[in-house]
Amino acid sequence: GKPSKITVERIDLLNKIGFEWDASMKSANQRDEVRWMKRYEELVEFKNQHGDCLVPTKYPDNPQLSSWVSKQRTHYSALKRGKTASISVER
Repeated sequence: GKPSKITVERIDLLNKIGFEWDASMKSANQRDEVRWMKRYEELVEFKNQHGDCLVPTKYPDNPQLSSWVSKQRTHYSALKRGKTASISVER
C-alpha cells in the first residue's frame, strides 16, 4: 500500500488530546450503552404509566421497546443457564 502520511509529531499531538486510536470498538460500545440506557428509560416511563414492565410483544406505541424488552429476557435467561450473554449481571 501507500506509505502513511502521518508523522510522529502528528501522532504526539493527537495523543496529547486523548485521541482514541481504536475508536471502532469503543465507539460501538458507547453507542450500545447509550441505546441500552435509552430503552431502559423508556421502560421506566412505561412502568410509570402502566404500573408494570409487561410491554406487549407487539406494542405499536414503541415497537423498539417491545423488541428490547424481549431481548433482555432472552439474554437474562441465557445468563441464568450459564450461557454467554450480552447482558451483564449489573444490567
